[in-house]
Amino acid sequence: MGDTSGYVRCDSMPSFIRSLQSFADERTAETMYIVLDKAERLREMNATLLPSLLRLSELTHRQVCTILVSELVWEKLAMSAGGLRPYPLHFPQYTRGEVLAIMSLDCPEGEPLSFYRTFVNHVWNVFQYVCRDLGELRYLSSLLYPKYCEPVESGETSRQETRKLWRHIEPYFRGVMSKIHLREISSAQWVKAQVQMDSGETSTSLAQVKGCAGTAIFLQIPSHSIVSCFLQPVQN
Repeated sequence: MGDTSGYVRCDSMPSFIRSLQSFADERTAETMYIVLDKAERLREMNATLLPSLLRLSELTHRQVCTILVSELVWEKLAMSAGGLRPYPLHFPQYTRGEVLAIMSLDCPEGEPLSFYRTFVNHVWNVFQYVCRDLGELRYLSSLLYPKYCEPVESGETSRQETRKLWRHIEPYFRGVMSKIHLREISSAQWVKAQVQMDSGETSTSLAQVKGCAGTAIFLQIPSHSIVSCFLQPVQN
């Protein structure tokens, strides 16, 4: 854990408000912005927390703006808000071009960018219908890219022979389709699954890897879902 000597511990909302007032007074005439990512988690906390966060400007008598970032629409959070309503800002889903541009930023150092772009394009074309979560697609790419490069590193083919590279990676794409949310699989388990596939046990799916089957429950983010940002107005 990093150095926390410069931080103030707040065990209650009154304590947090006092600390916030003190912090704001050191920055005269500046509006402070408090950004809370994954705001849907607030529904699981004390019922007074979300209404208090939405009223920070009023409670502190300072220029404070609260920004809630969530994948849920406001109506799903409103039950915990005590009737308060912030200004909603809706961000549309990334386009295909935007997704590929972001994924290309993960190109490993020393690797040709055009080659990596071809690979992430394969990832998108295969998995776009079962997963639109950008984080999962990037994680998936980081696991599969070394496999994609194996024929090049062994000298079996060149980076320009895209058909051979596709035939090599295709079985691995099929093997992971049923386990698209790979956060439930450790790196060691992933390696074990690849060894089994390389040894000819192609019928062994990732779902059969010891310790994985039936242990994860997750919610797939619908392809039509959007990220919402809720802004609490600053009190003048």
